[in-house]
Amino acid sequence: MRFIIAICYIIFVVSTLEIEAQNKDFFPYKSGDIIVFAVFQGNDRMNDHKVSFVDVSTDSNKNTFFTLNYEGYENPIFSDLKIDSSGNVFGNDWWTPTEKWKILNYELITEENWIAWFYSSEEFEIGRVLSTDTSNYLGIKSEHKNIEYFTAGDSTSSSGFQTIGATVKDSLGFIDVFSYEFGPRYLLKGGKIGDEIFGDTTLTLITSNEEENSFLNDFQLSNYPNPFNPSTTVSYSMKEAGTVVLELYDITGRFVEEIVNEYKLSGEYKIRFDASNLSSGTYFIRGKLGESISTQKITLIK
Repeated sequence: MRFIIAICYIIFVVSTLEIEAQNKDFFPYKSGDIIVFAVFQGNDRMNDHKVSFVDVSTDSNKNTFFTLNYEGYENPIFSDLKIDSSGNVFGNDWWTPTEKWKILNYELITEENWIAWFYSSEEFEIGRVLSTDTSNYLGIKSEHKNIEYFTAGDSTSSSGFQTIGATVKDSLGFIDVFSYEFGPRYLLKGGKIGDEIFGDTTLTLITSNEEENSFLNDFQLSNYPNPFNPSTTVSYSMKEAGTVVLELYDITGRFVEEIVNEYKLSGEYKIRFDASNLSSGTYFIRGKLGESISTQKITLIK
């Protein structure tokens, strides 16, 4: 009898946890909702970024599509949003503007990795929940999850070259999205979701587009050819003088070697990088100039 009671109790607890998980909504946006982000580039405050959910529609396959409108900061936090019949969230402009990523996995409660994007060269962008906690943000207390996205050569990898970090919160959605490189950081400052109005919904415009673009182009990094064997020309340009550091990392995020570390005047520079002593595969050249950081993915084929 006690055994039966124990089994019934376990079933009750599991069922309760499942119901609680199903009631959580980490992507709560509906038609008419508005979210406003404060945007930072390094230590500089940029224009606020306002996203309006103009319309939401569902097709015969139970896929949900969002029509969005943007104001303020010109680079969208996400675009072309779609939720499939399983609840997975896909979108563009997450890391690359033309590729649709699986931003959120419906099975977030399991805290398992998911494939956010698959490259044709047997490389993966992996999403992973790092931690779960409960916090009060903009007056709303609920569960949040800290997520990282990283590049890896194996879909089962638990670590790699970090690209994006994010915090997603029950009832609020994304409250913090940032690039591990020199990309913008979006911090939720307010909005209207359903009937709930929270935080500051005013749109603050701080800089012109010309000033933003000038700031973003202070340091640029590229290489040609790519893919290459065994050498490639790495080019970088800088608007101000300073110490330039170019470092090479493998696909797991492990430091391989330092390519450049020297003081340079403003201008354009080229350096020949010889990878004869390296194995075939994907690498990342990370360039640093002061607070400016730029990363170039390179592919060595032998």
